[in-house]
Amino acid sequence: MSVVRAPGWMPHLWIRPESDEPVHGMMLRLAASNGLPRLRSFETMVGVRTHQVRLGDRLDALAKVLRCDVSDLQDRCYRRTSAKMRTFRGQTLGTVKDIHTRIRRVCPLCLSERPFHRFWWDFGFVATCPTHGRHLVSECSCGRPLSWDDVELHKCRMCEDGSVHRLTFDLADPDLVSLDRLLLSKFGVGNADAAPVLDELSPRDAFEVAGRVGALDALGYRTKWVEPEDCGEANAVRARGYRILVEGRLPEILDRVFAEFMVTRERTEEGKLPLPRIDNAYGWFVHWFRFRKDEDFSPTLARIIVANAEAKFRLTADNYPKTARSGGTINLSEAAAMARCRPRNLRRLLAKEGLIRPKIVKGSPVRIERSVAERIAHDLADAIGQADLSSLTGLGSECVKTLVRAGSLPCWLRGGGAEAHRFLFRRREVVEWMHRLIPEAPAVARAPDGSLTLARWPYERKISVKRMIDMLAHGDLAVHGLLNGKRDFASALTRAPG
Repeated sequence: MSVVRAPGWMPHLWIRPESDEPVHGMMLRLAASNGLPRLRSFETMVGVRTHQVRLGDRLDALAKVLRCDVSDLQDRCYRRTSAKMRTFRGQTLGTVKDIHTRIRRVCPLCLSERPFHRFWWDFGFVATCPTHGRHLVSECSCGRPLSWDDVELHKCRMCEDGSVHRLTFDLADPDLVSLDRLLLSKFGVGNADAAPVLDELSPRDAFEVAGRVGALDALGYRTKWVEPEDCGEANAVRARGYRILVEGRLPEILDRVFAEFMVTRERTEEGKLPLPRIDNAYGWFVHWFRFRKDEDFSPTLARIIVANAEAKFRLTADNYPKTARSGGTINLSEAAAMARCRPRNLRRLLAKEGLIRPKIVKGSPVRIERSVAERIAHDLADAIGQADLSSLTGLGSECVKTLVRAGSLPCWLRGGGAEAHRFLFRRREVVEWMHRLIPEAPAVARAPDGSLTLARWPYERKISVKRMIDMLAHGDLAVHGLLNGKRDFASALTRAPG
């Protein structure tokens, strides 16, 4: 049947736009109301194409057919922002995955109540009807797919008596329905329960995060990125992720993934997996989050990751610098003032401990956790230099120099080199090192005959001080007394070589 466009043709019957009905859905209903065999026939008669009004073009012509004002149709169509992006009711959508333009989906129960197309039936990230809790269908009862060339909403144009009302279907997963309710509430459709992380995101981003969290829970620690489809039925994985986020169990999942990382690290050949860092401790999950612009993408998700990580390992200042730590952060100048040192020296200390990058990166200001700054200030107040080690340990300056060069003494900041800064040692670490080597022994007022202090023992035996330290560490050299109870090398007594 050929249809010829008549000049000034107007449909004999017109319709009133329904709530949540998009402009292209109105065209389908207009064609059916006026007995036209195909939507293409209606397009030819009125001179307006469906893809035009979807994008907000030719709305004046459609408004004339509907006998309404153009402003009534403005929020019922997609707005083009780029070649592959659209906006609808203030939300950004992608034309590839987010909007179905070729297939047509419906909820049979919605059609039974009021026969018109709902705009959210076009969304690829919506799987169910939030009102009836049923999966949307995209096929007629005859088995053929529904299309935008049909006229009747409830069936395809190829059969006479087919109907989606004849299809049998079960209730959908309640968590999947709740997720769809949350996504549609962002378009002003119905109400939804609060869901941490998801509430601050756009519909398409919330849909993705639910899938990623569900995949993380399903497969645990993995280094390669995981898609929801890799875990089985993708919608079931997204429902799983939604339930985790609603119940606030994401930290629990991160704990489990981190534990799996540590087990993997222990089983891996030494050196293959480095110490835990924010970029490797949770596998692919943080890499994906970084790809999505981390803190700018989801501040709440960033806070959850930071809170979980800082309880397990040290975070550097450039790990999510916009996200507050549990103790808060301060800048480098404030931390240097607290530590009573120059910012340059503090930067060296932070780089030495792996808390910031060794080199200055333009545009990346250093933020330091207040607790870290307080700890460094305390350490600096109690720190000693190489010249102070002799009086602390009771060893001669040459012996101290030998041990420092050999790396036997616990050194906080190694000096020398191109920057020529001095050696720094934490007093408490040096004392703990001595106490590990020198065991408890009876206190004596003077050295008994046949005994010698550890400080003199290498000279008498004509061995290196490093050799003596190794003997003490392996228990090959005994200490039988401490002069005045002091545990240093000038006070610890051992037997003189015979």
